[in-house]
Amino acid sequence: LDKTEVSRIVVAAHKQNMKVWAHATVFPARPSEISLAGVDVLSHSTLLAWEAEKVVPTDATLRYSKQEDFDINNAVFTKLMETLKTNNAIIDATVNVYKNNSKDTTLFQKGVALTKLAYQKKVKIGVGTDMSLNDLSAVAPIFQEMVTLQREVGMKPMDIIRAATIVNAEMIGKENRIGSIEVGKKANIIVLRLNPLLDIENCSNIEYIIKNGKVYKK
Repeated sequence: LDKTEVSRIVVAAHKQNMKVWAHATVFPARPSEISLAGVDVLSHSTLLAWEAEKVVPTDATLRYSKQEDFDINNAVFTKLMETLKTNNAIIDATVNVYKNNSKDTTLFQKGVALTKLAYQKKVKIGVGTDMSLNDLSAVAPIFQEMVTLQREVGMKPMDIIRAATIVNAEMIGKENRIGSIEVGKKANIIVLRLNPLLDIENCSNIEYIIKNGKVYKK
């Protein structure tokens, strides 16, 4: 989709009070064009790298084409982050899903670098995964993403917790009902055995869960 078509979709959706969520590049529309069109959430930080490319393909199947000249210090990316922040856009970073991509390790590296820059520039970041949970004995993908945000991106644990709760709620337009502990909101709470502010990995060490006011113990 080009930027004009993206804008038309956003206008139509917002008239219906609907959020608009898109990949960070909607080929050939660049990240800045998507944000200026009013898209609320942009997924996959690594796709923000297309902002600096001279040519953006029209075919989305080429979205993971290698970008040999990527440079996080390019002023284009600083300007992009300013645009995202000004337009109150949220980045659904989904960094961890690219971590073990043996075909192209730069996807993970670019995702980390661009998420780190977004964090430094105070762009809102949510916690997404783009991963399925097939093994119920494994660490849930959302916790894997949170650990990556701490250890690779350098986000503070409290900021990661906010990203996974109130920012995620905002991404789906439910921040008035969920995402924080307040009177009138749904009682969705996890009680942990260890302090997540010391290490975000402690978020997966769960004592029990309260979902819609009902307690679920492991």
